[in-house]
Amino acid sequence: MKTKDLLLLATMMASSAMGQNTIVENYMALMAIPRQFSAEDKPILHFEEDNDGGHSIALYNDDIEKINAINIKDGTFNYTLKYKDETREVKEITKNELYRDHYRDLDENYTFEQFLEEERSRGEVEVRIENGDTIVCTSNPYYNTRMSMSEVFFGFDYFGTRYPISYILCKDNVLYQVRVDYEATYTEWQVVGERTEECSCEIPVIYLDYINFDGGSSNDNYEFILSQTLFNDDEKFEYIVPKMTLTDISDWSSIVPGDGRNELRLTHSTLISDYAYPACRGVQILSSDGTVIYDIDFGNEFEADEYDCQYMTIITIGGKTYLVVEGHSKIDDDNTDCTMFYRIDKQTHSIQQISNVPVTMRARQKNSTINIQLSDTSKDSEIIMSNPSGTTVAKTFVPAGENTVSLKARIPKGIYNITRFQKGKNVENAKILIK
Repeated sequence: MKTKDLLLLATMMASSAMGQNTIVENYMALMAIPRQFSAEDKPILHFEEDNDGGHSIALYNDDIEKINAINIKDGTFNYTLKYKDETREVKEITKNELYRDHYRDLDENYTFEQFLEEERSRGEVEVRIENGDTIVCTSNPYYNTRMSMSEVFFGFDYFGTRYPISYILCKDNVLYQVRVDYEATYTEWQVVGERTEECSCEIPVIYLDYINFDGGSSNDNYEFILSQTLFNDDEKFEYIVPKMTLTDISDWSSIVPGDGRNELRLTHSTLISDYAYPACRGVQILSSDGTVIYDIDFGNEFEADEYDCQYMTIITIGGKTYLVVEGHSKIDDDNTDCTMFYRIDKQTHSIQQISNVPVTMRARQKNSTINIQLSDTSKDSEIIMSNPSGTTVAKTFVPAGENTVSLKARIPKGIYNITRFQKGKNVENAKILIK
């Protein structure tokens, strides 16, 4: 399921039958069931709508008239994680002066007392003697605009205003603006206990990209959720949801707090659960009446992570239709990124695994950096990242021989395309979900 942030899309379409405009309010981009997978061999527009206890997919015909709404109950995968908690104490705090800027001279026309009076008009002021020098600290971040108290004072929640990061120094009748940082040394970590944490993640309805390689036309490319005749020939609608489990492999990096300057870390939790990361090990194809049409386990130690499993692909090639799933699998004892292909055969009412193909380009996000791994590095490449409308948001050149590349992009949440070009030819495509 896509982001729950309210992105109100007003889609205005001219209705040839009424000669009027129709406004459709929804939470997702324009989608349509491909004609190949509809009972009447016509595309059916569909939009996501919220309702009590879940959401529904509203269906519209080519006159932009609402013809149906399929209710879908939101699913949740619940799991428990176990942590070991530790604490420690501060042994010593070391201060390091970063810079000292001239602020103002003191004389008979502007005395130290006058300066203090001005400061007190802005907030609480404390005058200290430190190593023979007079320093002036204020609890009002006057010199640190838009900063919180914890940014103005090191370890504010623990030490209060004891360690100011910015202050005024009075020395030899001159006022200086001083900026410092602090570094703590600690006692050894001590285990104080273990705890469990109840966690959950959504079980999303899977968004499908349809690519008709036999059609040779962009008109045969769709993004959709519902279908009618993809898996059988009845007129009921169907959709796909992932089967979630926990794995010991995390594809997504997280930032672990360090022990650097201006950081006070007195507590620490270590994850001790062997299996802690939600992953998709299969899918279910559900009918609009709630019936499970197919229940598929991927097997072969293949899995898609929590984010990859929200988007899968349907392709038609050589008259055959396949469900394509991106993920990773154990190949020669290595966890290898690969793509799983399932043949969909309506005539025999079966979905059969055909192949598990290693992939050569994989993208992952860490903060605002997109890290991309390449295995085929025999030629120069250009990597382009674009949004769903095709606008380029980042690009870079990768010389032959290099197998990793990073793209810097400050962009909204959503799904983005990663395309690899060699000598102007599109040789690979991947997708990434920006969280």
